[in-house]
Amino acid sequence: MKQVTMIFAIVVLAGAFGPAGALTDEEAAPRSLVVNGDFEKGPNSMGIAAMWSATRAEQFADHVAFVWDDSVAHGGNRSMSIRVAPDHPDDIVHYSVSQYILGYEAGATYRASVVVRAENLS
Repeated sequence: MKQVTMIFAIVVLAGAFGPAGALTDEEAAPRSLVVNGDFEKGPNSMGIAAMWSATRAEQFADHVAFVWDDSVAHGGNRSMSIRVAPDHPDDIVHYSVSQYILGYEAGATYRASVVVRAENLS
């Protein structure tokens, strides 16, 4: 069974709420640990949003595209999409767009929100 997928995601990791104790307004204010979480800045050397990287199996490189997209957005002007070609082999393969997160603290609580849109799933 062939599968055609288009995914758009906007990621925000915010709101570090540390161990018990009163926080000042500045400490309680959400701050994003994700750089370019709205995908507005770019492109990087891979042609996608700055500070993000994409992974794919090389044998399927001709069947998938990672796109820094200005045709669909949520709250901004850009998004990231993973587009899988209709002639993609039937093998199960996982594709991703990711980022290393720095500055988090062990034991702290974080809030994450993600917007995902998928089309033509089968």
